[in-house]
Amino acid sequence: MSNIRDLFSKKLHVSKVNVDKAEVESKEYITEKKIEREQFVPPIDFTSASNYVRFGSAKEYYSNSIKRIYSSYPYDGSETEKLEFRNDSTELDKWMFDNKYPKASGHAHFDANSYITINRGYNGATTPPTSKLSKLFELKSVKHDEEKRRKETIVIDFDEGMTLEWWMKRDTKAEKEALFYFSSSNESYIQLSVRTADVDSFDPGNTVNGIQLQMLEVGSAGFGITSKTVISHSDLDQAALIDDQWHQHALSLGKVDEILYADYYYDGLHRKQTTIPGSWQNITGSITLFVASGSIIPDGLVVGP
Repeated sequence: MSNIRDLFSKKLHVSKVNVDKAEVESKEYITEKKIEREQFVPPIDFTSASNYVRFGSAKEYYSNSIKRIYSSYPYDGSETEKLEFRNDSTELDKWMFDNKYPKASGHAHFDANSYITINRGYNGATTPPTSKLSKLFELKSVKHDEEKRRKETIVIDFDEGMTLEWWMKRDTKAEKEALFYFSSSNESYIQLSVRTADVDSFDPGNTVNGIQLQMLEVGSAGFGITSKTVISHSDLDQAALIDDQWHQHALSLGKVDEILYADYYYDGLHRKQTTIPGSWQNITGSITLFVASGSIIPDGLVVGP
């Protein structure tokens, strides 16, 4: 029979995991993954509050859980940030996110008089409305973090680049309808429109179909540079634009060696790169975004309809 003392003198075999060649986002992701694996998961059925709530209001437990998710979840964050959010969540939060929080995609139908307005939200994101620690935890403001490119709600920085992505389904023609309209307090603007009416109203001899990028930048002297360019590929003609099918569209704007490029993607494929003429600067000032702003396009501006 072995002496128990001998067990402590034996060398233990420790398995090593080589992660040098693993495709991971960052070393922080590995740390969060380790935390996730070591967490204890209690066998609680959260479908009934009586299985979980012992003190206080059951309604408050579930209400605060869903509020934490829609107010703080890093929707556009990295995988590390999403995993960190989950690791910092209660088991009720995790259950709510996995089972009750709506994650399915939907769509909106816009007519000529409907649009969505997204304000800049700068002060709310950077200036705390209270100094009380207990109140700060109730904030729903977007976190302002320059190092992680979390600035204002809407930033148009061509040096860093910006991308718009959307799905669209159309079955009728329209001379022009705005998809996105960025309006700046310094009177600069960017507008992305769809043209499906064959004839350009400003130039009746010209046929226009496709996704059209319109930009205006006002200088300090009260004048500026303008551009009006079809950035979509030639195959996106009127028939393709009104085929009554869902299609994915994306536009990336970015400067390389002081030249502004527009890269257009259709159904996941890069279809065209366009050079936007002019020496464009970043759009500054307070910026507001209008989505599907067909009825509020300013008339008479230099760039056109």
